[in-house]
Amino acid sequence: MVPIERQASEGRPTVESAFSTSPIVSTAHQTSESPAQAGADGSVRPLDESRDRASDGLGNDEASLVEANKAMPSSKLRENGSIRPTEPRNASEDINSPATRKQTHKYVQSLKKKKQDQLCLALSTPQTLRNDADNNPENKYRYSPLPGPGSIRLLRLMAHTDENAPIECLLFDYPLQELGEGTHLYEALSYVWGDSNNLRSSSIDKHDLLITINLYTALSYLRDRFIDRIIWVDAICINQGDMEEKGMQVQYMSEIYSKASRVIVWLGEAENDSDLALEEIRLAADEMSEPLVNEPTKQAILTLLQRSWFKRIWVREQTFNSELIEMYHTREASMRHDKVFALLGMSSDDPIAADLLPDYKTPWKILLERLVRFLLGGQVSVKTWADTEMAVIKSKGCILGQVSSKGEDRQQMVITSKNVSGHMGPGREWTLLTSAKSIQVGDLVCFLQGSLKPTVIRPCKDHFSVIMITVTPPGTENGSVGQPEQPIASFSRDFLLVWDWERFQGNLQDQEYEYETLIRSRVAKHPDREVGGHSDKMTRLWNVALILEDAVEYEKAEERFRETVEGYERGFGKEDLRTLTGMEKLALIYKKMKQWKKAEKRFKQVIQTRKRVQGEDHPDRTSSMANLASMYRDQGHLEEAEKWEAMADILRREGGDAQIMEEEVVKIARSCDKEVMKLLLDRKGDEVQITEGVVTAAAGNKSRGGEMMKLLLDRKGDEVQITESVITAAAGNKSSGGEIMKLLLDRKGTEVQITEEAVIQIVILFDQGIMKLLLDRKGDEVQITEGVVTAAAGNKSRGGQIMKLLLDRKGDEVQITEGVITVAAGNESRGGEIIKLLLDWKGDEVQITEGVIIAAAGNVWRGGEIMQLLLDRKGDEVQITEGVITAAAGNISMGGEIIKLLLDRKGDEVQITEGVITAAAENKSRGGEIMKLLLDRKGDEVQITEGVIIAAAGNISMGGEIIKLLLDRKGDEVQITEGVVTVVAGYGFWGGEIMKLLLDRKGDEVQITEGVITVAAGNEWSGEEIMKLLLDRKGDEVQITEGVVTAAAGNKSRGGEIIKLLLDRKGDEVQITEGVIIAAAGNVWRGGEIMKLLLDRKGDEVQITKGVVTAAAGNKSSGEKVMKLLLDQKGNEVQITVSGDE
Repeated sequence: MVPIERQASEGRPTVESAFSTSPIVSTAHQTSESPAQAGADGSVRPLDESRDRASDGLGNDEASLVEANKAMPSSKLRENGSIRPTEPRNASEDINSPATRKQTHKYVQSLKKKKQDQLCLALSTPQTLRNDADNNPENKYRYSPLPGPGSIRLLRLMAHTDENAPIECLLFDYPLQELGEGTHLYEALSYVWGDSNNLRSSSIDKHDLLITINLYTALSYLRDRFIDRIIWVDAICINQGDMEEKGMQVQYMSEIYSKASRVIVWLGEAENDSDLALEEIRLAADEMSEPLVNEPTKQAILTLLQRSWFKRIWVREQTFNSELIEMYHTREASMRHDKVFALLGMSSDDPIAADLLPDYKTPWKILLERLVRFLLGGQVSVKTWADTEMAVIKSKGCILGQVSSKGEDRQQMVITSKNVSGHMGPGREWTLLTSAKSIQVGDLVCFLQGSLKPTVIRPCKDHFSVIMITVTPPGTENGSVGQPEQPIASFSRDFLLVWDWERFQGNLQDQEYEYETLIRSRVAKHPDREVGGHSDKMTRLWNVALILEDAVEYEKAEERFRETVEGYERGFGKEDLRTLTGMEKLALIYKKMKQWKKAEKRFKQVIQTRKRVQGEDHPDRTSSMANLASMYRDQGHLEEAEKWEAMADILRREGGDAQIMEEEVVKIARSCDKEVMKLLLDRKGDEVQITEGVVTAAAGNKSRGGEMMKLLLDRKGDEVQITESVITAAAGNKSSGGEIMKLLLDRKGTEVQITEEAVIQIVILFDQGIMKLLLDRKGDEVQITEGVVTAAAGNKSRGGQIMKLLLDRKGDEVQITEGVITVAAGNESRGGEIIKLLLDWKGDEVQITEGVIIAAAGNVWRGGEIMQLLLDRKGDEVQITEGVITAAAGNISMGGEIIKLLLDRKGDEVQITEGVITAAAENKSRGGEIMKLLLDRKGDEVQITEGVIIAAAGNISMGGEIIKLLLDRKGDEVQITEGVVTVVAGYGFWGGEIMKLLLDRKGDEVQITEGVITVAAGNEWSGEEIMKLLLDRKGDEVQITEGVVTAAAGNKSRGGEIIKLLLDRKGDEVQITEGVIIAAAGNVWRGGEIMKLLLDRKGDEVQITKGVVTAAAGNKSSGEKVMKLLLDQKGNEVQITVSGDE
């Protein structure tokens, strides 16, 4: 808080919030006890009962001393216009002390000497005061008119040395506006009026004026002993009985408070640690102090803020009118009009144009209606009532966004806004003034037609509650937002808003609160007329659902749409157009919610019902069909989508001018089911031409080809021409080609021409059933060519069955060529079965060439079975070449079995070449098994070359096992060259293990070159392990070059560990060049860690060039961390480049 002295020196009004253990007046005016007691709400209540009892005993007995003592103020010390606190005392403890009895007796004697009318004035009840004033009308204070516009009255509070003396004042006119800007030498009092029935008489210009006890108490504590005080007090300085004057004076409120030398806030009397609360609030406002907010302090502050003053309409800030109204419309005011006029007087908006100048003669319902139109524009429809602070607003509008999150301590929130396509886009943070109704997540931001600012609303069951009548979005504080751009601002929605000033604490139940319930509870006269009937209720639900849909609140929208549909069904029946419209909207909501089954069911129900009610080709029905097609397309069900799109398009065609193009019929025949084609033929039969393209498309229809072809044959049989392209399409249709082929043979057998291409397709795609049908119907025309037999030999699912059928029915035509046997030998599923059939039926024609044996040796799943069959049936013809053994050595599944079979049956012919050993070394699944078999059976022939070792070292699965085997069995022949070591240095998961094996068994031969170290440094799997091994075992040979360090710095997985290892073990040799730093800066995963290590250990050598900064800036994962390190430790060297210029 700003000290009062400094505020005065700055020449601006100050506000004193007064508190201590005494009644609250100001920081400079504190008292101990009061002749009145504070109520629970902070208002002041006189001790009528105590004083009545005291007055009853003025004449005698000591009981009167007790009662008088209770009534008598105990604080008498006032010096220099201030009130000093005294320790509160407990009357029950000291009431019988000699000093107390003496003081009380003296006080009672003084009371006896006062005039009876003074005693009555001091101790009378409010009713007595009111009666006294009524009985003495001649002495009642009467206001004189103010001299003119711009003038106000000020109150001179007369000083008095007796704190219990009646309040005496003088009123005088003051030309506020004539005396210019700046601070004026009067004070303004802010207080709570208190109970208007609890009054006390004050003296104004020697005449009586009744004021509330709360104001009387405040003036008592403000009155100085020696110096008069000039104060502006609204209850006295404004003629409250003159509504015209009151309306004029309210307009000056802002100016009166702003020009006052000081604003004094009267909060009431002290209680419940209220002084502690004020002190903590002061500390919180003082940046130099640290407040101590514990639980008792929090409670004290909360209690203080619950006092009546904080509920007053006059507690305000000067800001825009709409925000003022929103902040304070729930505050207390003596008249409803003050909730508007008080704030308009303090706002920067111009109320003249809206006809809102203070006029207390204006009926409340008209005033509230004018206010709404003033805030929202003249295009809204407004309904208000005389007996309630509520307005019902109807307007066209649109949704701008939704509150998606909210800050903890302020009206700070993220608004998820709708973009130009109508979808909800990214969130934008808004900070708004505090409002009477707390904004919640899920509240909506809308724009009403004609309004210049958005409105925050909350959905209820069938209407919306206004949370903030207008808000100012970020960036528009100096003016209106203006109407939003298209297409958002189509203003297509009907909003029903309730701005309720009395029911202001929104809660979760609001969403179930119905408009009808609200109106019946608040509107006394003719609520039925306002609510309407069943149809009106359904319309309200419907409109709210549409708006919620716009806000992407699909679940809430679905609930209301569903209730609307149920209501229409009850009221009008299931086939009423309103019911159907609701059902379709419900289906669209399910579509948006991706509840596909529910959406599909509703759409089809609507389509069927519309057909009965509106007709097959009614626009509403075709629109529903298009919506269903859209749903299928969203799901990726393109065939269904195209079907419904085609049907809708057919039904939209009218008259003879709507020609049917061949392309359209082809599309339907290829993609749709018979329902679409039937619809087309029913409606446009004579115009539909069944061309070759149409029939070919139907023959190729994968899912519905059979039914489509049958429909064409049934309805347009004479026009259906069976050409070669049709048969080829049917033969190539794996899904329904068999059905189509049977249909064509049955219905158009004589026209069916069987080509070689068609037979090959049938053999490849279908089982023996279709081929048998073809042979039965067109046997003489079916030519069994080499291509047909080769296709059958390669059929992996039914090749054996088809080959048997061909041999049975066309055996003489089946020619067994090398190509056929080679394809069969390579058939991984049916190869053994087919080879056996061919050997059984055409054994003499089967020629076993090298190509056939190689195909069998490489057959992953059937190689062993086929090789065994060939050796058994054609052993003499089986030639074991290097190619055969190499293929077997590389067979990842059956290589071991085949190699053993060949060694067992053709051992002398098996030649073990370098190629064979290399193939075995590379075999990732059976390499170890095959290599052992070769070493066991052909060990003398196994030659271990560099290529073999390199191949084994590169085998990511079995490399270690194979190298160990070779070292064990052929150790002397194993040559460890640089190439071998380099491959091992780059080996994946098992690289360290293999390198250790080489060092253990061939350490002297292992040469550590720069290339080896560079590869190890870049190894993202086992680089750290290999580098450590090399440093441990070959440390003297390890040379750390720039290339090595650069490779380590760029290692995305183990770079940090390797760089640390190099610095620890070879620190002096590690040179930090620009290339190294660039590599580290660009390292996606470990860049920050490596850069920190280099800066910590080699900081002086680290040079930050443009290339380094560019690499860090382009690093999407760890670039930010790298850049922060560079700026923190090398900030002076960092050059930031913008658009190519430094």
